[in-house]
Amino acid sequence: MLTISKPRVATFPEFTSLSPDLYEFYQGYLFDYPQHCDFSLNNLLIWFGGDKIKLSMLNRNLVLQISESIYANELGGTSWYTIIGRHKSDKTLSTFFESGVSDSLMMVPDYFVSSIRRPDKWQVDEDKANRDYILSIPSLLSKQGKLYENFRYQISYFLRYHSEDARLQDLDLMSPNVQKEITASLKNWKVNSFAAGANDEKRVDEVAIHRLMELQPHLLVKHRCIGLYIDDELAGITIFHVPNSRFRIGLGNHIKFNGKYKRMFDFLVFATASRLNTEGIKFLNAEQDMGLHGIRHHKKDLNPITFFQKYTIRPKQD
Repeated sequence: MLTISKPRVATFPEFTSLSPDLYEFYQGYLFDYPQHCDFSLNNLLIWFGGDKIKLSMLNRNLVLQISESIYANELGGTSWYTIIGRHKSDKTLSTFFESGVSDSLMMVPDYFVSSIRRPDKWQVDEDKANRDYILSIPSLLSKQGKLYENFRYQISYFLRYHSEDARLQDLDLMSPNVQKEITASLKNWKVNSFAAGANDEKRVDEVAIHRLMELQPHLLVKHRCIGLYIDDELAGITIFHVPNSRFRIGLGNHIKFNGKYKRMFDFLVFATASRLNTEGIKFLNAEQDMGLHGIRHHKKDLNPITFFQKYTIRPKQD
C-alpha cells in the first residue's frame, strides 16, 4: 500500500524553507486566525519571496524567518523573525530569546500578544505603521452618515463625470493579454504615487503587481482583478483576494489608476466592496499605511471599524 507522507516543518531552532509543497500546510495553519495582510500566503510570497522565507514549529506556534523583501530589508538586519499562533506564549518567548537567534520579534500579530500571561517579562511595542485597516463592507456600500460624507462625495463626483462612459470588467490575471494590458497601463498612466517624492517613487507596487501576476499559476487562492474602463480604455484596476479562512474577509492588494481621472480611488474601493458583498463577505482588509502620512489620512477617511495590530517584542532588561 502506497502512503504519501505529509511535508514536515522543522522544530525550533531548526528551520525549513517555505517550498511549494508546504503552501497547503501554511495556508491551513492560518485558517483559524484573523487574516493579517502580511501573513496571507499570497502576500508573503509576493512581498517577501517564498525562497527567502523559512518556517519552524515552536510549541505549536509557527516561527517565520524572513531575509528579504521587495522594499529591501527595513525591518531588521540580515534576517528578522515573527511568530504566528497563540500557544504557550510565555514559554515560547522564553525559548525563542534564550536561543540567541534574535533579540527581537517583529510584526507579531495581536492574537499572539493577547495570549501572553506574563506581560511584565516582555517589552511589547505597537507597530502602528504595519497595522491593518479593517473596513465594514455594509457601511461602505450604504455610505450613510457624517462619517462617510467624504466617501459619498468622492464617488458621486466620479459618477457625475464618468457614469455614462465607464464600465467595470473582470480581468483574468493569468491571461497573457491582460498581463500585457496592465503592464502597459502602469507604464503609461499618470500614477500619482509613482511621482518624484511621492509615496512610491521607486515603483515598488509595480514590481509587486508583476510578481503577483507571475505567481498566479502557483497560488492556491487566486487573486482577482476588476478593471475600470473609460471610453473602452483601461483607466484603473483593483486587485484583491479572499484567503481560505474561518474568518471570511477580503484582502485589498492594489488599487492603481490613471491620475488624470479625479476621485477614482474611492470608486474602486466601492467596486471592490460591492463585489465582495455579493459573496456574503462583510469585511475588507485595506492593509497598512506603512507610516506614510498621505496613505494614513486617506485610509482613516474610509472609517475602519477596527485594526489588526502588530507589535515588536523584546525581553525586558533587568
